[in-house]
Amino acid sequence: MDTRFGHRFVLAIWALAIGLAGCAGNSKGKAGIWPFQWEVADTVPGVPSPAERVAEIRRLGKEARRLDAPEQERISRELAAAFPNEDDPLIRIELVRVLGAYPTAVADAALAEATKDSSGKVRVAACEVLGVRGGQSAVTTLSEVLASDVEIDVRLAAARALGATGDAQAVPALGEVLTDRDPAMQYQAIQSLRRVSGEDFGNDVERWRQYAAGERPSPPESPSLAERLRRMF
Repeated sequence: MDTRFGHRFVLAIWALAIGLAGCAGNSKGKAGIWPFQWEVADTVPGVPSPAERVAEIRRLGKEARRLDAPEQERISRELAAAFPNEDDPLIRIELVRVLGAYPTAVADAALAEATKDSSGKVRVAACEVLGVRGGQSAVTTLSEVLASDVEIDVRLAAARALGATGDAQAVPALGEVLTDRDPAMQYQAIQSLRRVSGEDFGNDVERWRQYAAGERPSPPESPSLAERLRRMF
C-alpha cells in the first residue's frame, strides 16, 4: 500500500471518529465511538458543579444561627431570589431546607411560595420545613396546602406537618379532611389532631369530627355482649 495513501486513510478514520464524538456516549460518562472514547469532565472551569452548589447551600444553613439579624436577612433574600431561577428540583429542595433555618419574614414568604412549586417533591419538602418551623404563618400556609393541593403525597405531608407544629390553630383544617375518602388521609388527620389537641378519641372518626367542629364528642359506644365475649376468648 502506498505510504501517503495509508496516512490519508488513518487521518480520515480519525476525523470521522472526532466528528461523531458529539453524537455518541454512554451512561458511564464517556463520549465518542469505540475505540475512540475519552472521559467527559463533570465540571466546567469556573462553573460550580451541582455537588459544590449543594455543599455551599448547606454551609449557609449551618451558619444561620451564628449570624446577626441583618446578615440573616441578607442571606434570606439571596436564597429566596435564587429559588425561582433554579431549574434543578433537587437544588430547590436544598434551598427550601436552608431557608427553614433563617427566622426571617423573607424566608416565611419564600417557603410559602415553595408550597406551590411545580415539583411535588419540592412541595413536600416545603411542608416538612414549615412543620418544624411552626408559628401562625406556617399553620396558615399548611392549611391552604391541605385544602388545595392535587397530590395526595403533598396533602399527607401537609397534614403531618400541621401535627408537627403542635399548634391548636391547626384543628379546623385537620377536621375538614376527616371527611376525605382516602383512609390514609383520615388516619393522618387523626394522628395530627392528637398532637395538636392533647385529646385522644382513638380512631373514632365521628368523635374527632365533633371535636374539630367545636362540639362535645359523644361517649364511645359500649361493646355488645357478643363483642365482650369475643375479646375474652
